[in-house]
Amino acid sequence: MVLLVGATAYLIGLWPALTIAGVGWAARGIHRLLAEERRQRIERFRDRWSYRFHREFFAEGKGRRRSGS
Repeated sequence: MVLLVGATAYLIGLWPALTIAGVGWAARGIHRLLAEERRQRIERFRDRWSYRFHREFFAEGKGRRRSGS
């Protein structure tokens, strides 16, 4: 990243190079935030459906084996 900014600064000037680097840094941060939000949304979806499945599964009595008495 430093070499890229240095090469860009040499070719077009310091401020445009820093601006391009800043925009890239901000875009990376936004992308990471959105990816984390998506992972959390998928995790909540899985947890909700897993809870619903197991609640119905145990309600039907399939989850526990009863010892004969």
